[in-house]
Amino acid sequence: MSRGTTAFSVLVAALFSASPSPAQELSRKGPHVQVICDFENEQVADSALETAEAVWLAGTELYRLEDAALDELYTLHLYRTAAAYCAADSRLTGGRFQENLAFSHHATKSAHVALQPPCSDALLAEIGLPSLTRALIAHEVAHLVRFCAFRNFESHPRWLADGTAYCLEVESLIAKGWSPGWDEDPRLATENCLAKALVDSGKLPSVDELLQDAAADLSFSEVYAVHAVFFRFLKEKLPAKDLRAILDQARRLGDGEGYCDRLHASLTDMLGAKRLSDLDKGLRAYIQGTAPAWREEYRSLETAGDGWVQIAFPDTNAIAWRTQPAGKKPYVLRGAVKMLSAEASQMNVLLDKSDAGFLSVAIVAGYGATAFRYHAEGDRWERLGDGKAPGVNVGEKVSFEVRVAKKSLIVKIGGEDVLRVDLEAELSGGPWGLGAQAGSAGIWYDVEQSSP
Repeated sequence: MSRGTTAFSVLVAALFSASPSPAQELSRKGPHVQVICDFENEQVADSALETAEAVWLAGTELYRLEDAALDELYTLHLYRTAAAYCAADSRLTGGRFQENLAFSHHATKSAHVALQPPCSDALLAEIGLPSLTRALIAHEVAHLVRFCAFRNFESHPRWLADGTAYCLEVESLIAKGWSPGWDEDPRLATENCLAKALVDSGKLPSVDELLQDAAADLSFSEVYAVHAVFFRFLKEKLPAKDLRAILDQARRLGDGEGYCDRLHASLTDMLGAKRLSDLDKGLRAYIQGTAPAWREEYRSLETAGDGWVQIAFPDTNAIAWRTQPAGKKPYVLRGAVKMLSAEASQMNVLLDKSDAGFLSVAIVAGYGATAFRYHAEGDRWERLGDGKAPGVNVGEKVSFEVRVAKKSLIVKIGGEDVLRVDLEAELSGGPWGLGAQAGSAGIWYDVEQSSP
């Protein structure tokens, strides 16, 4: 089982367009996992191994395994391109996970992950292991730990298989400082947004339905979000002995046909009708109690650390929105940005999201700034104005400031006024966000909204 990028409208073909250096294998070994990269980048290989071993340690705690070095290591294969990944998937599974770009394979005790978003060698050398790739490594290695802990892992329902993998993945990333947490990490916050929307719409399955692995009428992304939040809820809210009892039941009930029904019946009997009803109410309250700060429409933005790296796939603009309205005008959105070596060089400050569309201030290397309005009706872009700023160059950090009034924008780059836009209609006060043009990559610094 695996978790890929399909739900975020990213085409696999985009990853085939990357043209890195010729493959050269690099290997790293830990006490439980061996990492094999089909390219040379020692920093990435070391980071991949550190990630894998951190997840393995978390898995030993969850499953009460002995934390001892293994005689036969599990293997994590990291591929520089989607083409190399897909060749391995075709060989091992007949191509079941071509679009996922990540899978785990029990027969060979291995996990396989394509590096994404696509990065030039220069970009990879500067940023190291992309956070999206790190998350996929963590998720697939979490499956490997489950393979080790359960002989009947193949029979597990998805709420258990993917729920535990997601939980181990995220807890490890947060513990190591690679993620700012469920609400502040755009990727994880988006999962919380999806779960909250299911509660609001009445589409969230009941706990009893989840234990039966029933997720009718849910999308690919919604299913993952529900399984992630469900097991996280059980782990955080159930007494430790009860969670151990659930995992023990999952371990002792054999495997094969009828396993999911036997597990559901066993857990229903163990918990009882009253407890199931209480868990059902508790799960909905737990989801409603989350406060996701971001909703990522197209990957990927990472917000751990002082600089927020944002990398767009080659054919898709990366877009991440704050979930709260910007509110009263006037206000100022300020920060700094450094564009990194990539196919394109444009980072976008996004403003005033509404059902009608949004505004975008494009900061373009070698030029300056351009303001656009995106009209949702007709999927149309309108150019509003341009301003030159000679200090905007790839590899150089430059400050920006966007002053937002009721019907105007003033854009400063490097402390100098470069663009003023007078608008026909008053702005709605909708959320602001951050974006990277297709094929672009950059680092945002100290982005904040404040009063003028």
